[in-house]
Amino acid sequence: MARLVPSNFCLLISAVTLISCNQCEDYDRPSDAFNAFVLSPNGQNLIGNASTQYSPDSIEITRDTERVDFRVLYESLDNRGALMQLFPVKPHSKNSGTVRLFLRLSHTDVDTLDVTYETDHGKCFDLLRCNSVFYNGQRMEQNRYNTYQLIKQ
Repeated sequence: MARLVPSNFCLLISAVTLISCNQCEDYDRPSDAFNAFVLSPNGQNLIGNASTQYSPDSIEITRDTERVDFRVLYESLDNRGALMQLFPVKPHSKNSGTVRLFLRLSHTDVDTLDVTYETDHGKCFDLLRCNSVFYNGQRMEQNRYNTYQLIKQ
């Protein structure tokens, strides 16, 4: 009975295939953005198209002089209306730390956001996670949907 012996070529192809196979390709990279409402002290959403709200088109977020990437979403899990989704801003000197952002809601209304980030080193991805948010010096809490509620005084 003949014995089958894989050729060196077959072994080489198998080795290259195994090495080039990336286990992380099958996973979607999770979002490291965080969500935030801007609310009045009585809980009314301040972002929207009503005359008593800040227009999403007028909102700008900056760090020093550079614009920060964000978007306004109109569907939220708790039906409170529009919310902002802010994408992470890497601290200047390291992978973790606090970043000061300026939230311009209108031409005359500018607030500060101090966001603390920490890097989570994962098997497939490193994520810059938001640990805390201070809005105009006050620590903001997340609701049950992991959305920060920025209370405008």
